[in-house]
Amino acid sequence: MVSTLGSYISILNRQKKIYVNSIFKHYGLGYSSCVFLIFISTNEGINQKELCKRLVIDEALATRTVRDLEKQGMILKRKDPEKPRSNTLYITEKGWELVPKLKEVFYNWWLSITDNIDEQQVEWLVSQIQYMSEKAREINRTNCNKDYKGDE
Repeated sequence: MVSTLGSYISILNRQKKIYVNSIFKHYGLGYSSCVFLIFISTNEGINQKELCKRLVIDEALATRTVRDLEKQGMILKRKDPEKPRSNTLYITEKGWELVPKLKEVFYNWWLSITDNIDEQQVEWLVSQIQYMSEKAREINRTNCNKDYKGDE
């Protein structure tokens, strides 16, 4: 049971990526770009380092994705007035035009995979997986060497 839980979560994630990529490929957007746009839309002005920490992703992926979104005219980078070596991120008008569609696709995916599950069971499942995710990060912060970057 224990070894299969992670596999099933991984399968869900991969299948969601395939679904999202198939819908947004004609916009020139991949899964990471879609996630970034949704996240930035609710956290405008966030800096790239905080984005990495909150999404639990590495900085190289963030740099590539932010660069691609900026080239596509979906986001703007501005110098952070409080941290001159850092940039803050904002959605452009072009990006804002796409955000509702992104949210709709992610929401519909969720509805599709949970359609025959009681809402309370879904909420319970999500809360348990969230707890396990936080616990895993805590364990790694405590037990891994100083190079651990799972929450940066």
